[in-house]
Amino acid sequence: MSALLPEGETGAAALANSGFTARAGITYYEKVGTVSPRIAEVLARLGGAVPPAGLWRQVARMAKEKTLIERRIVLPLSRSVLTAEHGVVPPRAVVLFGHAGKGKTTFARSIASRLGWPFVELFPSRLASNGGGLAAGIGEMFGSMAKLDHVVVFIDEVEEVSRPGAGQGRIR
Repeated sequence: MSALLPEGETGAAALANSGFTARAGITYYEKVGTVSPRIAEVLARLGGAVPPAGLWRQVARMAKEKTLIERRIVLPLSRSVLTAEHGVVPPRAVVLFGHAGKGKTTFARSIASRLGWPFVELFPSRLASNGGGLAAGIGEMFGSMAKLDHVVVFIDEVEEVSRPGAGQGRIR
């Protein structure tokens, strides 16, 4: 457990008396980004958020995959002027595949963090339960996302979209 207080702040003595140790030589860094009220409203409706900075650095394993994603996805999207100057077309969609628990969501969220873009995770099975069926739910979500300048969308359980009968809102 830790607590962060300005030097001499009320409560510092209470923390020291409770067994907390003050650490000298620590500097607190913060980067605050603003999100317009319109974007905040859209993200709230979608269940999305702007991930905290630094997630990309925390992806410690899969160095080869991380390098590939950095070169092919992150750099073309983050350096649009340079990308256009060299005739590179940035990706509009990327498919990450693999067994459950292998890091697809972590990579998608860390890409959003690296770019400083909002992250939205969609679950087709939940979209189908809105009463209008899967197609209507997806259409509504993508209509809302179109109001955002940039967004990383991660569609989990994507096999739910591609299976036969998915458009009729049936869940098996």
